[in-house]
Amino acid sequence: MFKTEDGRSLDVEELTWSEAASLLLPLNGELTRIIDDLALDDDMPLYRVKYQFGEKVIYNSDARLPLSDGGTVSFNDPQLPKELRENLSYDINTESPLGIVLDKNCEFYMPFGQRILPHMVISAGDLFGMARVLNNALPNDSKYSSKSPSVMWNLNSGTRSSFLLPKITDNAGHNKLKSAFGFDIEKPDSYQEHNLVFSTIAKYNKSPWRSEFIYFSKKWHEKLKDHAWAELYGYLSLVNRSINKIWHNTPNWTAIYNEIEYSGRLGHFSSYALGTSRHLFTMAVGCAPGFRPATDESSLPTKLIQETYLDKYELTDHWPIIMEPTQFSHVRDEAVYYSLNYPTLAQHNPATYKGKSIISLEEDVEYITERYCSGILKDAKTQAPSLYAAAANVDFSFYHNDHSNNRKNIKNNITLPEEDKRFICKHAEKASFPTYSPFLKGCIKLSKKKEPLE
Repeated sequence: MFKTEDGRSLDVEELTWSEAASLLLPLNGELTRIIDDLALDDDMPLYRVKYQFGEKVIYNSDARLPLSDGGTVSFNDPQLPKELRENLSYDINTESPLGIVLDKNCEFYMPFGQRILPHMVISAGDLFGMARVLNNALPNDSKYSSKSPSVMWNLNSGTRSSFLLPKITDNAGHNKLKSAFGFDIEKPDSYQEHNLVFSTIAKYNKSPWRSEFIYFSKKWHEKLKDHAWAELYGYLSLVNRSINKIWHNTPNWTAIYNEIEYSGRLGHFSSYALGTSRHLFTMAVGCAPGFRPATDESSLPTKLIQETYLDKYELTDHWPIIMEPTQFSHVRDEAVYYSLNYPTLAQHNPATYKGKSIISLEEDVEYITERYCSGILKDAKTQAPSLYAAAANVDFSFYHNDHSNNRKNIKNNITLPEEDKRFICKHAEKASFPTYSPFLKGCIKLSKKKEPLE
């Protein structure tokens, strides 16, 4: 275990490759095999680190190491032991740490104006930080080399965008929570503010929840310039391309959408409704996260947070359902959800939908999504295979709790617990499903078709 120069303990452990390999083999066998085949130098350290829930792993391009009693310290902090500074420090403008997740789910996100924009959830076995490492391994005179800085999303220990589905803005309930903590904490007024309360609950209760990573020291980065390491370089390149496939596909997809809008006469719909439908397809190919009900501890200390709101806040009317971000998968048979009341698309400008109600906007999005599906299935099989697979294999279902006008294509959200048992919260059996939750008013479900076209 390491300590800073001023005596703070770091939750950092140095590993040899053989020690790291035993941890990585069940999580990422291909990477482990590739590295096993390399002739490694004797001095090629790796570092195993453990972060408490809610800690910032990367923030504003600054990667941070965890302190044992909570909190973090920069990779470039002069108080770090000399060994860590030599092996992990980096230029935040042109470099980044290379890491792999050992345990738990963590979220890349970006502050976007007043909103938090979730980008991607990474899980055990997933690599991150490859783009700059790969670029810096190229020869300086290579025509493919570019020293321009790339975007580094913020990375949170656990999921930054998780939230409770029922409203938790009751003053009396929040005051009970503050009284139980013994100190002040602001009442969350929006879903994206729930994370601060969740992380406070975890710290106050000394939760054992930890995310774990392995970081590769800079000596590994330098070795990628060696031709003998070409297989590892190629593997990292393929993973990096897969992660960033949305940027490679966007121009082609945009042309397809534009053609469908022109031929289908969709130009009278608002740009916001069109953009929302496009975002649903981005989710359907796995390039943007939606949300799912949390059923385990993989993304946050779920049970602790639920029990705290039941026992301290005294949430008794509704199930304490926690929603967590996740990517849609064509392999797992698990639905993900999007809400017009919690938009996570980058081009968020609700004023452009011409003052319509949420349910009217939802009807527009439902119609546009159906037209996109038809157009993609007709003409995009060879032009955009992943987009075609989404249209062929994914169902888009729309929900609301307002059915006063018999809106035939909008389902009643009260049916969701029957359709998706993950919504049923056994911690509060006498309570009810929070049908009036803002998230569920204008909720859209993405699920695998029972009879996919392909």
